[in-house]
Amino acid sequence: MSDLSFVRAARKKYDEAIATIEGALLRRAAEVRCPLGRRERRADAHAVSGAFLREMGDPQRAYPSVHVAGTSGKGSVAWGIAHRLREAGLRVGLHMSPYLQVATEKVWIDGRHLDAAGFARIVRRIAPVAARYRTAECPATVHGMASAAVAFEAFRRARVDVAVVEACCGGRWDITNHLDTRVAVITSVGDDHADVLGPTVRDIAWHKAGVLRRGAAGITGASGMPLRIIRAQAESLGVDLRVVPTRGRDVRTSNPDHVDAAVEAFLTSVGRAPPNSPPVHAVQTHPPLAGRIETVQRRPTVVLDVAHNPQKARALLRSLPVDWPAPVLVFGCIAGKTPAGLVRVLARRFRHVVLTEPRAFGKPAVPAPALLARFGRRFDLAWAEPDPHEATLRAMRMAGPRGTVVVTGSAFLVGAVRGLWYPDDRVLVERTSYPEALGCIRDSGGRGRPGMFHLVAPRPTLGPRASRPPGDARPSGTRGSDS
Repeated sequence: MSDLSFVRAARKKYDEAIATIEGALLRRAAEVRCPLGRRERRADAHAVSGAFLREMGDPQRAYPSVHVAGTSGKGSVAWGIAHRLREAGLRVGLHMSPYLQVATEKVWIDGRHLDAAGFARIVRRIAPVAARYRTAECPATVHGMASAAVAFEAFRRARVDVAVVEACCGGRWDITNHLDTRVAVITSVGDDHADVLGPTVRDIAWHKAGVLRRGAAGITGASGMPLRIIRAQAESLGVDLRVVPTRGRDVRTSNPDHVDAAVEAFLTSVGRAPPNSPPVHAVQTHPPLAGRIETVQRRPTVVLDVAHNPQKARALLRSLPVDWPAPVLVFGCIAGKTPAGLVRVLARRFRHVVLTEPRAFGKPAVPAPALLARFGRRFDLAWAEPDPHEATLRAMRMAGPRGTVVVTGSAFLVGAVRGLWYPDDRVLVERTSYPEALGCIRDSGGRGRPGMFHLVAPRPTLGPRASRPPGDARPSGTRGSDS
C-alpha cells in the first residue's frame, strides 16, 4: 500500500470513529433536558459515569494509576511522569485532555498515540453501551464518557503497568475519578471553570482535593487557602501529603518537582526503587509537550501555548524572553469562557493583537469581531480575523522576519494553528505530535527545521501582503468597550 493510500485508509477509519464520538454521541445544548444546571448535576454525572464504566467492565481499574489534576500545569506534569516511568522500565499509558489536533493524542501508550484502526475498534465496542445513556435527562456528557472509556479500554488491551491520567475538569466528580489511584497530584488551584466548579476558588479547591484517595500518596503545589482545603481532605483520609513549593517560581522549574515526587511515590507504592537517574529538571530526555510554550518556527519566531486562564497566562509571560521586541499576539477563546482576566494579563506584554476564533466541534467560539469590540482598546493595534490560519499569517506579517508571534487563549486554537507546521494527517498516521517522515523545511534564513513539513502542507510564509478579505475588521482606532 502506498503512503498516500495508507494515510487515506487511516483517515477513513478515524473519521468514522470520531463521527460517532463527537457526532452521534454528542448532545447539543438544546437536546439536554436535565433539570439541574451543569454545576449542580456534577455529582449525579459522576455516578452515571461510574455505572457506564461498570457496564464496560471497569477497564480503568485493570492497572494502577497516577491521577493528575490542577488548574495549571497538569498536562505538562502528566507528560513528564509518563516519560519518567517509561525510563524506569514500565509499560505506560497516558491520557491527556483535551487533544490538540486528532483525538488519538488523548491515548498514548509507550511513546505513541493509539493507531487509527485500534481507535476505531474500541469506539465500535463502546458506542452501543454509551448510546443507551444518550437521553435528554442524562446528567453526564455522554461523548465525554465514551472518550475517556476509549483510553481506559486501550490501556487494558495494551496491558500497561501504569496509567498516568490527566483529569478533564476538576477532580472530585470528574469522569476520570474512578481509577485505582496510587498517586494523586494536584499541581495548582486557580480561578478556572468557575461556571462548573465554582463559584469561588474555595469551591474549585474542594473539587481538586477530591482526587486524593485513602492509601494513595498525595502531592500538591497549591498554596494559601487552597492548600488548607487540600490538606484538610488529606488529613480526613489519612493521606501523607507532600507539598511542592511553587509560589513565585517558573513552571519550568516547579513542574519537574511534581514529576520527581510523583515518580518516586509511585515506584515506592509498587515496591520498585526509584531510578538512579538525575532529576527530570537536570536532564530532560523526552520531547516537549506539544502546544506548551512550543516554538514551531524561527524568522519570525512563532510560539504556541494553550494558556486559557489568567494563571496560565501569567506563567506564559514569565517564560517568554524579556528582550523580545513588540511580540504580536494571536488570541481566541471558546464561548462560555470569561476572557476578561486573561486578556488583562496578556495586554501587559502584548501591544499588537490579531483576534480570531478557535475551531472545536460542538464548542462555538467567541466571534472575533465581538472580541475586538470588547477588548480592542487594551491594545495599540488590534485586528479581527475569524480564520485562525489567516490570523496567524497576518500576525507573522505584522511581526516581520525578526519578530515574534505568540498564539494562545485556547487549546482548540493552538490545535488548529499547529496544523500549519505539523499536518493533522501526519500526526494521526505517525502516531506522534512530532512527525518526521517528510524531513524538514527551511526558514527564511536557510536553517533547517527537523520534523517540519513542506511536502504535505505549505509552510507559512512572509509573502506579499494579502488584500483584506471581505468582512475583515479594520485596526481598532476607536476602541470598543472593555469589561
